[in-house]
Amino acid sequence: YQITPHFMYNTLNSIRYEAILQGSPNTAELLEAFIELLQLSASDRGAFITVKQEMHMVQNYVKLQQFRYADCFQVTFDMQPEAETCYVPRLLIQPLVENSIVHGLEPKRHGGWVRVSIWEEEDAVYIRVHDDGVGFDPSAIPQPGSDDKHHTHVALHNIERRFQLLYGEPYGMSIKSEPGHGTSIVLTLPIITAPPEKEKDLC
Repeated sequence: YQITPHFMYNTLNSIRYEAILQGSPNTAELLEAFIELLQLSASDRGAFITVKQEMHMVQNYVKLQQFRYADCFQVTFDMQPEAETCYVPRLLIQPLVENSIVHGLEPKRHGGWVRVSIWEEEDAVYIRVHDDGVGFDPSAIPQPGSDDKHHTHVALHNIERRFQLLYGEPYGMSIKSEPGHGTSIVLTLPIITAPPEKEKDLC
């Protein structure tokens, strides 16, 4: 709280420029991804951003994780152009990708893949995050109303609660997973083409 974001971003950018001057373009690229991730995560643009903005943040997150894990896994993106301008809750997709990497692929210890697909169909936007990780038993996820903050898949629990508060039926999250056979998570959202001023405007 004592260090202002302005100072922090300027310092990181100075380090990035120094990396460029020192002939380390990969380091500079990673710093740029980290800076953009911080800026979008902490900005005051509102609770909703476009799918395109969210995906840019996810791609920066993936770039950093691939560096951390020495490129031992692959992430592919398939986004329908029509879906790019739809508004979704900030930090909606990134936790799903993080869940796939940390809880799905990391325990395998020999690589794997994650596929992120986004498309429109009729009156809804669909977001699917699919991996070939270790999988899990979906029935083990805390049920709505639970305050279990120590569960392995707490991100999935939190997203499900957000959906209940924001959209209600028929929108939500479906999970298909089996130990040893990967995980597929599909989010179904309404098509929103203008940023809601407040979350309650969706209810």
